[in-house]
Amino acid sequence: MDTQTTEPTRKAVELVTVFEAAEQLRLHPDTLRKMTSRGRIECVRIGRKVLFTPDQMQTFIDGSRRRNDHDDPEAEAEDAAARAALIDRMQRETAERADNPWGRARRGKRRTAA
Repeated sequence: MDTQTTEPTRKAVELVTVFEAAEQLRLHPDTLRKMTSRGRIECVRIGRKVLFTPDQMQTFIDGSRRRNDHDDPEAEAEDAAARAALIDRMQRETAERADNPWGRARRGKRRTAA
């Protein structure tokens, strides 16, 4: 009697190192490490090694592509609102720096030795 065990076959996953992934993505390895630590690209960690699957790199590439929003008025309105908020924040920060050019905390009068 021939007994065969049916085990699920696992597909071998190709993992690439930071240097190989950086070369494929045309980034500096340090830039890729920073992006990984900030969560902009997913990775697989095995011990101290940081590895990437082709699917993770493709997901990063797909997420990084710029959308063509020229014909979308809703996206243009969101962009305009974001620009207005950024300009407003920059103007407030500029005014604060003008009032306090050295960036020191404001306190009462300085104490003088008597």
